This record gives sequence, C-alpha cells and structure tokens, in this order.
Amino acid sequence: MGRNATRLLPNNQQNQATFYCQTLNQVPDGFGVLFCLDNNGKSYFYECYWENGRPIKGKLSTLEGPNNDLVVFKGEFKNFQLSGLGSKKLHNQRVYEGIWKKGKYHQYGICYYPGGQRYEGEMLNGQRHGEGYYYYINGLYEFGIYQRDREEGIHHLYSARHRLQQTTKYARGQVVRIIRY
Repeated sequence: MGRNATRLLPNNQQNQATFYCQTLNQVPDGFGVLFCLDNNGKSYFYECYWENGRPIKGKLSTLEGPNNDLVVFKGEFKNFQLSGLGSKKLHNQRVYEGIWKKGKYHQYGICYYPGGQRYEGEMLNGQRHGEGYYYYINGLYEFGIYQRDREEGIHHLYSARHRLQQTTKYARGQVVRIIRY
C-alpha cells in the first residue's frame, strides 16, 4: 500500500469483528458501526454509511504507530480505501483536508501542522508535489514548487502584507541561494 496510506478491511482481512448496522439481503446497507481487528491485531472502528457491504461515507478511527496513537479519518471511501473528499487527524494534531485517492493525499489539499503552520497546494501519492503555499504563524507565507515532499526551484517568501521579502532557490530540498529584499 505504501507510505501515508490508510486502508479499510475487506472481509478476508478481518480477524474478529462486531457489526451493528442496517442490512439489505443480509448485507450491510445503510448506517452502521463496525469494530474489527485485522490479521495483525490492529483495531478499526467505523461509523459509516454502507452500500452492498462496503463503506461509502463516514468516520474511521484506528491506532497507528509504535505508541498506538489515535488517528481519525472522516470522508468518503471507495473499494475499502479512503477516496474522495475527506480529512484525517493524526495523533500529533496534524490534520489533512482535501482529496484522497487509494488511501493517500492526492490532487489539492490543506495540511495543518501542530505549531499553527499550514500547507495549501497540490499533492501526489501522499506528498506535497506541485505548486503550493506554506503559511507561517507570524504571517509570512512562501510560494513555490514541491517535488516528492521537498522544496524545488524558486520559492518566494512574502510578508503578511504581500510584499516580497526573500527569494530562495532549492535543489532537492536543499537551499542553493537566498536573495533578501
């Protein structure tokens, strides 16, 4: 599945499950809740609308990382993966809102960081990729290109009053040159 991907569980990957929901022809269809464990003992709790036995929209809570930190996803699902519009809140208070594809951030999104900073822009396969803005808590903001989650090329840093403060040239996430105004 890859980095930053969150997956729902098709029936063949569930070890134990408790399901309370509406059904149609003995298949989950309508609103319901599901608590299940995967084959590795990882727990998942869904509060979703189901259609033909598959979740289509709702909330998924799970534990991730070495400390079993709570992660919450709210949004749309397709083929047992996070897809469409949604938000994901990580244990460190980092939040991503935007478009998902196959369990990863994709196209346009906003990522809020714990210190108050945020990134708004293009994403690809769960990473910043393409044009984007990075906003700092002091009002400064930077516009530039990102490739594979790293700064690339020319980035312009502006004041809160939209005045150009600095131009930085990056290569593979490393500063090559800075020009201050």
